[in-house]
Amino acid sequence: MVALPTSIHLGVIGLGYVGLPLAASFAKRYPVTGFDINAHRIEELNQGVDRTLEVSSDELSAAKELTFSTDPDSLTDVNVYVVTRPVRRSGRRSRASSRGGVRPPW
Repeated sequence: MVALPTSIHLGVIGLGYVGLPLAASFAKRYPVTGFDINAHRIEELNQGVDRTLEVSSDELSAAKELTFSTDPDSLTDVNVYVVTRPVRRSGRRSRASSRGGVRPPW
């Protein structure tokens, strides 16, 4: 069994309908960096707006430990990663987002 770090800082990569609710929920207890490559999405989230309507403005405001970024360097202090991926309309997972994704800092 792998021991968890004593001080957890989560990184949620991909802030769509799966990643954002996870990030907001984890941020109730742990520091969380939410990362997405879509700068417009990050701007909206920083203003407390989730256009997918998965997380309310009140929930975003309550997630005091949650920060958003498009900068891969913002993940350097993260020690637990959650990577979410888009799903095609057919229901199959898309590999396109994985190919040019964020490289771990190690």
